[in-house]
This record gives sequence, structure tokens and C-alpha cells, in this order.
Amino acid sequence: KSLELKNFSAARVIAEHKEAYKVKNLNGEYWAKVTGKQMFSAASRTDYPAVGDWVAITELDEATAVIYQILPRKTILKKKYTGKQDAQVIAANIDVAFIMESLGRDYNLNRFERYFVLANAGGIKPVIILNKLDLAQESELNETIEQIKNRFENIDIFATSAVTERGLNEISNYIIRGKTYCFLGSSGVGKSSLI
Repeated sequence: KSLELKNFSAARVIAEHKEAYKVKNLNGEYWAKVTGKQMFSAASRTDYPAVGDWVAITELDEATAVIYQILPRKTILKKKYTGKQDAQVIAANIDVAFIMESLGRDYNLNRFERYFVLANAGGIKPVIILNKLDLAQESELNETIEQIKNRFENIDIFATSAVTERGLNEISNYIIRGKTYCFLGSSGVGKSSLI
């Protein structure tokens, strides 16, 4: 099916708020809303824009725009709630999901598996980051990496500390221009500090 978008410009959804989206294109950033027609024809939550989506917009002024269409998604990260029909789209068009856990306090090998299921179901490559190395012994790190390698095949693993900056160059070198990355993990594992 041909996308008849000659009169629109493409933008990327960079934030989602209640019924409004922050979108960015070559001209700048805009607050945007979907058209009434889109709302009427939406069969589920997945028919609404999500962070990472490419959308067709019309700029109304220097700060606002209208979203007319979501362009086809390459990958999708969504969470299905137990007992509910509808799923929540967390993000779209993600190439790599950095799945973070901090060593020590709340580390759980099974949690990686739950995030891997989400990533793999959406066609997204999972990568592990073990964070807060400054709070762990080197022996704990080595043991944890061994457990991960025994459980998951061919997984990239990074060990980091935002405090000591260990591992930050390795992650920076891993990130390739033109690809989209997200960070997943429980509250308090250090996602914001690392970013």
C-alpha cells in the first residue's frame, strides 16, 4: 500500500504525555495530537503513537503539530497485562534494548529472562548491562557473568559504574549512529545516571 504523505513531514515521537506527543523533525520539536479520525478508527492502544514511532505530521505553528498517521513499525516493545486483552506499547522502532540490573541488593537472573521475552517478541536485540560495579566485589561480578553466560547464549554483556566511569567507553563504542537504543530495568538500577 502506498503511503500518500506528500503534504506531510516525517517526525519521530520522543515523548508521550496524556493525549499529547512530543515529536521532533528537521525543523524542531512540537507538541502534537492525533486527529479525531485516528482516534475514531483506533481499535486498540497499539493504534496510537508510541515513543520511537515515525509519524506523518503537519506543523501548525512553531510549537504545535497534528499527527495524521503512524508509519509502519520495524520493531515494537509492548507489555501485555495479565488477564487483559489490550497491550501497552512501550516503544517502537528500537534496535537494541540495554537491559540493566545493579549488582548486589536486588539482582535477579530471572528478571533478565522476562525482559528478553519482551525484547525478542518485538524483534529487538537484548544486551545486558551489569551496573553499580563500585558497590560489588570483582569476584561477584565474575560469578554473575558466568551465570549469565551459562543461561543465555550469544549475549553481549557490559559491566559499568557511573561513579567510577568503568565500562562507559565500551557502551559508547557499541552505540552506532542511525540505530535506536532503549534502557530497561527496575527502578534504582542506575539507568538515568548511566545515560
